Amino acid sequence: GKDIGTARVLAEGAGGLDELKEAFDEDLVIFAGLRVTAIDDRGSVKSVRAKYVFVQYIGPGVKPLTRAKAGPARSHFETVLHGTHLSVNITDERELTADGLQKKLHANCGAHQPNRYEFGAKITDCGDL
Repeated sequence: GKDIGTARVLAEGAGGLDELKEAFDEDLVIFAGLRVTAIDDRGSVKSVRAKYVFVQYIGPGVKPLTRAKAGPARSHFETVLHGTHLSVNITDERELTADGLQKKLHANCGAHQPNRYEFGAKITDCGDL
């Protein structure tokens, strides 16, 4: 929509990162929440935790005035999607990758670091971090 009052749910699903990226449209500003599963498997002990990522996508075809309105609208949607562990701003869907998100999430994990993440169908191993 043109403002918060005309915003609408564009898509929802359980397909993870790939499904989210399919919803991107170069002429839209999109605010999204992505659920990522962090898994810490140490053999006898396995911890599975949800991590939430707030995504702001501003497509390359978005008009300048609409881009300017995205900032104030973002704060509204961050309130709606409160409790996220990571926030990312992108202008090209190729910027949103499992590897990139994994590195950012891993940097924010603290003492109990998972050894892999699941982004829907895509699973990444943290062995090289």
